[in-house]
Amino acid sequence: MNTAYARKMAEHRHKVLEEFLIEFYAEWDGKL
Repeated sequence: MNTAYARKMAEHRHKVLEEFLIEFYAEWDGKL
C-alpha cells in the first residue's frame, strides 16, 4: 500500500475480513 488512503482501505478490509471469519468459524462449529 503506497498511499495513506490505500493503507487505510486495506486495514479496514482486513478488519472486516477477520470479523467475518470469526463469525463464519463460529457458525461452522455450531456455536451460533
